[in-house]
Amino acid sequence: MKKWIFLSIAAVAVGCAASKQVAITEADVTLAKTEFSGVTLAELQTGQVLYTEHCQSCHALKDPASEGVRGWKHHVPEMVEMANKDKGAGIDKKEEQAILRYLVTMGPLKKS
Repeated sequence: MKKWIFLSIAAVAVGCAASKQVAITEADVTLAKTEFSGVTLAELQTGQVLYTEHCQSCHALKDPASEGVRGWKHHVPEMVEMANKDKGAGIDKKEEQAILRYLVTMGPLKKS
């Protein structure tokens, strides 16, 4: 019985942590345009959804501010390649770009 209670509490805690997403605003789009011309609100929102859906299927989600621009530009293509090869994720280049733009915007650009 205690085991089931513990597992239930753990599942709720994980679910709450995973659903803790920050709303992306037009101010974020303006900030993103300093690094990526032509970026849109829809692209950043798509990047957020793709990041949440695909990346947490393999590992815990990292705070976008945990890496710099160069770090994300290195890690995202590497992780996408691995997810496509090992998990059959089917993430295409446009989706990879959306994930990268979301992470860079909501992390290093926002904290600077």
